[in-house]
Amino acid sequence: ALADGFGEWRVAGRSLLGETILGIGAKALEVESVGVINDGSDGQPAMVRVIGAPAPFPLLSSILPSVTFAPVHVVVDYVLAKDSNALEMRWRFFNKLRRDTEIPMALFGFLAGDGLDFYAQKVGFEIKTGGVGEIGWVGLVGDEISYGILARGDSTLKPLATYSGVWAVSCGTVPVPAAGEATLRYEIVVAGGSPEALARALRERRGDSEPSPLAGVVKDPAGAPVANARVHVASDDGSYVTMAKSDDQGRYAMGLAPGSYTLRVVSEGRAPAAAEAITMGPGPKTQDLTVPGRATLTFTVLDDKGQAIPAKLIFKPSKAPVALPASFGELRYPGGAARVVFHTGGKGSTTLPPGDYTITASRGFEYEIDKKTITVAAGDEKDLSFTLAHSVDTTGYMCGDFHIHAMWSPDSSD
Repeated sequence: ALADGFGEWRVAGRSLLGETILGIGAKALEVESVGVINDGSDGQPAMVRVIGAPAPFPLLSSILPSVTFAPVHVVVDYVLAKDSNALEMRWRFFNKLRRDTEIPMALFGFLAGDGLDFYAQKVGFEIKTGGVGEIGWVGLVGDEISYGILARGDSTLKPLATYSGVWAVSCGTVPVPAAGEATLRYEIVVAGGSPEALARALRERRGDSEPSPLAGVVKDPAGAPVANARVHVASDDGSYVTMAKSDDQGRYAMGLAPGSYTLRVVSEGRAPAAAEAITMGPGPKTQDLTVPGRATLTFTVLDDKGQAIPAKLIFKPSKAPVALPASFGELRYPGGAARVVFHTGGKGSTTLPPGDYTITASRGFEYEIDKKTITVAAGDEKDLSFTLAHSVDTTGYMCGDFHIHAMWSPDSSD
């Protein structure tokens, strides 16, 4: 199960999890040896052991303060049981001195690949430096797959800082007795692509009982089910709780503790639905939700010779789009745009909330732009064509982007 979640390195797009750095202050583990303790063929959990010592690491040094500590020896065991969706990490520190010492700041550094967003309890996707206290788990959430980092035993987690797709998460201060050892235990848990799917997987790993079930169907104004709608939940005090997605039949489901909440649905090409208040008791509850209507636009982009070309289209409404809380993690386009489409050529399409729009089509500095102004109502279907004159002759010139990543990147979308 875990292998399916991480994916094989030869299969493009299967795994989104980037490097996981084991840090000690601004240093990282410099590996001295790696060995297979058990390959799992005997039915027991497979185990890989990594042995090393802290060494300077420039990436961590650029975002974290320098700390000093006594020399330690580090052993990390990676343990994977058969058919498990969780990889256990046992992180052991050995004190070489004959006096007690402590590791002032053990931490994880996570590199999120394209399509993964950092997520934490109560703050959702709005991760700010110093804005989150010690918590039991943190997550990296994608559209189809998510990863949770779960603290075990007395271990804790505290998000510290994010920078260019890198997330530093503190494991706290670790006291190590004289000539002894201390252990931190964590798990990387693989789950489906939503905060609620991740929370459910983590509850199962901890053995927690499921909270009261809330379920329903997301529909459009005509009563048709809406797939892949995102149902966000916030508590009365404004803190973020969870998000579940609707399936192909518009059905969503989640677990909520008794209390008062606000639900808000977001669906592609539609204005966000109005917030709905809900009170959960100890039993199950059903709540169907309705999203606003939308218009459909099809378009082509041609050059001045009538050939279809790739282009960027910016759809800017006359009224600013509804601003959602940053904790929802919804995509925000710059400049007040409702949507930006990178069109690869031929016939394209997109959906928009009703309203007045200025649409700008462009293709870099070689081409002129083309603008159109339209008004669309819910249910409209309109077809548009844009023409971009090729006004800069670049014959004899060649340009390219030679910074190409070989795997999912934390800081660009290639």
